[in-house]
Amino acid sequence: MGSPTAVLEPAKVQAQLERILASPTFATAKSASRFLRYVVEETLAGRGDQIKEYAVGTAVFGRGDAFDPRMDAVVRVEATRLRNRLRDYYQREGLADAVSIELPKGSYVPVFQSLQTEVAAQMPHWHLPRKANVWIAAATVVVLIVMTTWWVRSRMRRPTQVRSIAVLPFENLSGDGSQDYLASGITERLTTELGRVRTLRVLSHSAVISYDHSTKLRSAIASDLKVDAWVEGSVARTGNRMLITERLLQSRTSRTLWSQSYTSDVAEIVARQSQSARSIASALGAEWPSTAKRQREEDILRINPEAYDYYLRGRFHSQHQTEPENETAIADLQHAVAIDPSFASAYADLAQTYVWRLFLFAPEEKQWEEKAYVAAERALALEPDLAVAHVARGRLLWTPANHFAHENAIREYRWALDSDPTLDEARNQLALIYCHLGFFDQAFEEAKQAVLTNPNNKLAVYRIAQTLAFRGQYQESLAVLRGIPERVQPSLVGYQTAWALFNLGKKDEAAAKIEELLAHYPKDSGGLFNSVQAVLAASAGDERTMHAKINMAIEKGKGFGHFHHTAYHIATAFALIHRPEEATKWLEAAADDGFPCYPLFATDHNLDNLRQNAAFIEFMEKLKHQWAAYKSLF
Repeated sequence: MGSPTAVLEPAKVQAQLERILASPTFATAKSASRFLRYVVEETLAGRGDQIKEYAVGTAVFGRGDAFDPRMDAVVRVEATRLRNRLRDYYQREGLADAVSIELPKGSYVPVFQSLQTEVAAQMPHWHLPRKANVWIAAATVVVLIVMTTWWVRSRMRRPTQVRSIAVLPFENLSGDGSQDYLASGITERLTTELGRVRTLRVLSHSAVISYDHSTKLRSAIASDLKVDAWVEGSVARTGNRMLITERLLQSRTSRTLWSQSYTSDVAEIVARQSQSARSIASALGAEWPSTAKRQREEDILRINPEAYDYYLRGRFHSQHQTEPENETAIADLQHAVAIDPSFASAYADLAQTYVWRLFLFAPEEKQWEEKAYVAAERALALEPDLAVAHVARGRLLWTPANHFAHENAIREYRWALDSDPTLDEARNQLALIYCHLGFFDQAFEEAKQAVLTNPNNKLAVYRIAQTLAFRGQYQESLAVLRGIPERVQPSLVGYQTAWALFNLGKKDEAAAKIEELLAHYPKDSGGLFNSVQAVLAASAGDERTMHAKINMAIEKGKGFGHFHHTAYHIATAFALIHRPEEATKWLEAAADDGFPCYPLFATDHNLDNLRQNAAFIEFMEKLKHQWAAYKSLF
């Protein structure tokens, strides 16, 4: 070991402190820099015995006299981050430094060590004749160089070449199946955080979810997935505390490259997964993006743990977007804001969940529009710069109730991305609008960036499939759709799958898919299924069935957010049986109801029977001018 703290001159320690704080690892880390300077200078001043958690919280992090370390874990969390940052520094810039500054676990008093003397101190002292001194001196220098080189290299953990990685489903060891959402949440969050590292290909959660509860060897799963490494882990919960284990393993050798176990409060999950991802990137020699913006740790720490637990539950259920899951998500998020009325992020997610309720499941219940507006504005009142709150406002604007205010919604999403470029859902929602307006290149790029930022954003993956279909690339669209887990927007994914099959000439498969969907979702919210059946009947020349299905689609779908797709299908059915006036009327209805997709209408072969119709030509000219006006947004 190196020399103890007492041996080193204070001037050398102070100089080392300044060197560390000026390094790239610490230059932008203000909290860690303040923390390190405080504990080092207090120790040098002889006040090391006074460095307690309360003193650090008040002196470094601005907590008031009422600061209670038992309720506010800011010092413990920041100490862990400081230790990780110091470790990163000495593995990179500080590899050859003469002095080491460490913060031992369980203590806030730093330890200073001399590093240069370790090799020399272990060298034996020989007494040889004077004539041999020159040769021995030279040999000694060579040995010192060799040993020093070996020692330096032994300190440096050479990164393993890993270009692809998968986070396998964490195990729920709580003995309670209702806690599966926690294991899932940790898996998805870690995947999302690792997705920030541009030099790593991180497999999406959808690529690994089928291995949940699998008895197959993890090394065999990694081989199936064709990744260079995998992360595995487990979570065991007792009350609000969790024991979490995480391991990074190399696929080729099954060698453990990094591991850790820690206990965490529910409210610390986001911060801990960000730290884990950063540590994994460091173990692999990958650079953590300096521009990655994460929710401020101070905000996370102020959240009531019980409220945060409900928040996680609500987010878990809201992702699936079935009606029962939507109801559960609303209940959980309502609990979160009731427990903690200052929880801005929970209000923002609650607003978005209300919008989906209005948009997908209950358009006749106008209360959801008002509730969404109140929740979104409450979130922005609490935190005016909260990006997710602007996403919630954008979603509310892009609804039938607000006449699909394309430009205003785009403005909100762009504002959100200016505030947080890593906000994948803002990109997904931009892609949604761009796709409906007919700006396919922009839609595809935003959806792609959303997936790159968060491989678990299945709705962004769906948006890619939708954009491909609108481009007429149905085979490619179908391939993407079949890679989306069944629980993610099953009605929309299913209908889009049937539509792709129909356009590929696989009408029997399309009909079977729609029948399967109706068996599972007989309400047919939005009328999508019946409208596709109307198209199938029209293509077969069965006008009687076509009209019956159109009437059913109108009855089931009027007022729903995606009814404009139903209107488009009805127009297609009329076009196929050479009824241009009715077809054009329904295309106009689709355009007026949020779907003015000029490029799709101009190229869709299903509408070819309308190309010579005067009303259709006039409609398309009007739509073309509108589309050109929207181009100014870009």
